[in-house]
Amino acid sequence: MLEGHKHLEVSLFLANIGGSVVMDRREAADLAETLDPDLVLPIHYDTIPLLETDPDAFVVDVANRGIPVVLDDPDQV
Repeated sequence: MLEGHKHLEVSLFLANIGGSVVMDRREAADLAETLDPDLVLPIHYDTIPLLETDPDAFVVDVANRGIPVVLDDPDQV
């Protein structure tokens, strides 16, 4: 985390979890724990093969850290 970002108050963390060219789900979960947002919504995953990940595992990891997390419902788009 950048030094200047350590004191941010984050209400919604849009977490890139696809890996490869963005954070992977584990790095994003670690950052969520550091930021301690009011809510985490994972983004930028499973759109192309390069960004395939397990969003449900991310949700479990973040929730186990006591941070509220939700997934988009692709059927509602």
